[in-house]
Amino acid sequence: MVKQSTKTNSSSVIIIITIIIIVIIIINFQRPKDPNDLLNDWSRKLNSLMSLVNKTTHLIAKEEMIHNLQ
Repeated sequence: MVKQSTKTNSSSVIIIITIIIIVIIIINFQRPKDPNDLLNDWSRKLNSLMSLVNKTTHLIAKEEMIHNLQ
């Protein structure tokens, strides 16, 4: 009975430590950015994503054309 209690206690400690680590990771200790900088950063990332989507769409269309010729 004592061994089970120790197992339960160690499991509880591990769960609590895991939750604390997750909370620390989620909390951001940086200074808030200027809203303009945030929007510019978001815009650059969105442009990069759209460029990748466009390139991928082009490559898929190219593959489909090649396979239709065969």
